[in-house]
Amino acid sequence: VSEAPDTVPPQATAAAINYGTGVLTITCSETIDLTPASLSHVNTSQFFLSNTDGSLDNRLQSATIPDGDSSQFIVFLTEEQRVEGIKISGTSGGDNGATILEILPGSLMDVGQAHSTEKFSLILTETADTILPVVETAALNYATGILTVTCSEIIDATPASKVDLSKFRIVNDNTGLNDITLTGGTVTERDGQTITIKIAEAHRIAAIYMSGTPGGDGVAVLLEVDTGGVYD
Repeated sequence: VSEAPDTVPPQATAAAINYGTGVLTITCSETIDLTPASLSHVNTSQFFLSNTDGSLDNRLQSATIPDGDSSQFIVFLTEEQRVEGIKISGTSGGDNGATILEILPGSLMDVGQAHSTEKFSLILTETADTILPVVETAALNYATGILTVTCSEIIDATPASKVDLSKFRIVNDNTGLNDITLTGGTVTERDGQTITIKIAEAHRIAAIYMSGTPGGDGVAVLLEVDTGGVYD
């Protein structure tokens, strides 16, 4: 058999993103070499989520790709990349214009070892983030009154008023009689998976009496957060 190498460069032809899961799906003109993906045959440091073509806004350097040669592959965005994409998207929380995926030349390699030679600018098909954030852990320092709350995703705390402390309660039991609603506390104005709250002094003292620390009743308190207390 007389053989000729594959010298036709691969092309990215379409892309879609789910802002809830942070999964970016890219369709190409031929099978891309992704075995193993760790060899960087697809160079995500040359992928960008952009507001306008050519702006190269958000580099996807730390995004990950699972192994498996395919003409359609997925990219798992980091939490920060997912949130930055939402901000410039046409979905809720964005600027009403669809995000563009920019892929620089040389970023893709097919199974014949031919690299892409063009820059691709693909308008993303967008799926909105409809997954509600979940409060996962909380810690309260009774000396300082600092409550730290860690959530399943980045929380919008700019401005701080977007965190509704009227929906946060420190509880001692399920009777509701001694609940401490944290209205009057101060939220640190910074987006992140961990929220920092300085609870009011009266609430700090009341919580100590209910706590599992010295001065308390020997049983740790619980933190309850109603729906609408935080938003991503």
